[in-house]
Amino acid sequence: MTEGRVLAGRYELRRVIGRGGMAEVHAAYDHTLGREVAIKLLLERFREDETFTRRFQDEARHVARLNHPNLVAVYDTGADQGQPYIVMELVDGRSLQQAIAAGGLTEDRALEVVADVCSALSYAHERGLIHRDIKPGNILMADDGSVKVTDFGIARAVDNETVTRTAAVLGTAAYLSPEQAQGLDVDARSDLYSLGVVLYESLTGRQPFAGDSPVTVAYQHVQEQPRPPRELDPSITPAAEAIAMRALAKNPVNRYQSASEMRSDVVNARVGQPVAAPAVLPADETALLTADPSTRSVRTHEQERRRRGLVAALLVTLGLLALAGGVFALMNLLATDDPVLVTVPDVVGETQAVAEELLIRAELTVGTISEEPSDEVEEGRVIRQDPGADTEVEEGSPVDLVISSGEDLVAVPRLVGLSENDALAALREADLVLGTTTEEEDPDSDPRTVLDQDPAPGDEVPPGTAVDITVSIGIEQVRVPRVVNFSENNALDTIRNADLEPSIADREFSIAVGEGFVISQSPAPGELVDPGTTVEIIVSLGPEPEPEPEPEDPPTVEPEPEPEPEPEPEPEPEPGDGNGNGDGNGDGDGDD
Repeated sequence: MTEGRVLAGRYELRRVIGRGGMAEVHAAYDHTLGREVAIKLLLERFREDETFTRRFQDEARHVARLNHPNLVAVYDTGADQGQPYIVMELVDGRSLQQAIAAGGLTEDRALEVVADVCSALSYAHERGLIHRDIKPGNILMADDGSVKVTDFGIARAVDNETVTRTAAVLGTAAYLSPEQAQGLDVDARSDLYSLGVVLYESLTGRQPFAGDSPVTVAYQHVQEQPRPPRELDPSITPAAEAIAMRALAKNPVNRYQSASEMRSDVVNARVGQPVAAPAVLPADETALLTADPSTRSVRTHEQERRRRGLVAALLVTLGLLALAGGVFALMNLLATDDPVLVTVPDVVGETQAVAEELLIRAELTVGTISEEPSDEVEEGRVIRQDPGADTEVEEGSPVDLVISSGEDLVAVPRLVGLSENDALAALREADLVLGTTTEEEDPDSDPRTVLDQDPAPGDEVPPGTAVDITVSIGIEQVRVPRVVNFSENNALDTIRNADLEPSIADREFSIAVGEGFVISQSPAPGELVDPGTTVEIIVSLGPEPEPEPEPEDPPTVEPEPEPEPEPEPEPEPEPGDGNGNGDGNGDGDGDD
């Protein structure tokens, strides 16, 4: 295990994130610049081999001179304890190979990726560098959407006189150009053929050629035509199909002549513009090797003869490669018909990083990684794997991993604004429990209304998590003091001291309560009321005074009647001096 090892006193190796035929790639930390990096480290078993060491150093030299947003940047190179390394940009994301295995890409995304790869290749080709191992595993898709080409481990400069047919065949069988498969000299158009295979696989989910052995696949690259992508998936647009088929032309003359030319067609296809590539190239125009038989029987015989000759030539080429030092290519790419079997290690229960490293060290690849909740397996550890432990599989086979995302989480409901009872019901429904309840005064809320909660609404927590709440108690109420039989002034002071408002409602006579003392109050003593509530009192006027007796009227004295005056006596007639000759008729007897 190299985890924790520090290179050059600066680069701390962490988990293994990739492994090739001659090197391991580690995620690492640069303590000098304080950043995450990737470090490609030549395998220890090869560091004494001059051929591998030279190839590794060549890669560092090739990539160090490239600076393009679609190429993985190289920061530093060196050797630690005689072991060469390359310090590179660490790309957070996944490879195109992983994306295809996880369900593929949309056509637009596939074209977008290929357009970015074309940009990277155009930049490298203009500087005389051919990649010669373009495949999904060497195309990285960052989390921010950017695309970067990596691994120039077998790249060669086109003007390098040391380029040989031995070097030309290096590459991955499924993505070899016909000229690579035959050990012929290659140029930039070989990279475009490999990119055509990548586009074909991205569109259809399968490689254009498959076989029981790398030799069979290499033969198909030279001799057979791939099925048009639309036969496999009619939803693929004719433009995308045309681009893939032109890039897959057997004869380099019939392919795109530059990465920029291919990119132009890809960009046009994305926006619905016409592309230069024909829909399907005729087989006789795309064949690398042609024949001119005069009859059908002669043609059939000639084709069979040539087929046997081509296979023999491929085998001879491979034999020469082995003698010429091309063992690396034979071991990794064009092996014998009998596949190398390896045992799948048991990675269940391991962290994802450890599981990936164990698989890589077992000469396997990491397949699809998915997550699912688990109450039993700690978050970040492997729940299960496929194929299972101790299974015998072909070297390089993918192993799918299911990683625990921890306990199945539930969302905390919004409780603020609910009554305390409704909040309890909401917690039960969400499979959560009530934690601590804190009371708080709030004049703007009804009593027992939830004012706050923790965890917050929407937080995802394990089932059974306690949720703390704060509830309103409105305004803190006060008890009405007893002031009956208190003196008026004492009662008023007592009420005010209780944060209440006194009011003399009336004054009444009372035999039982002395004058100036409280007879009664409202609200009653002991009752809970809001602060500032008015307390009315009735004050005694004392006993009602006795009514004064009404004065008796004095007896009425009847005034004595005044005596009637006695009649004056009639005076005696005096004798007159008349003659007595009146004419009266009285006769003197009283009768009239």
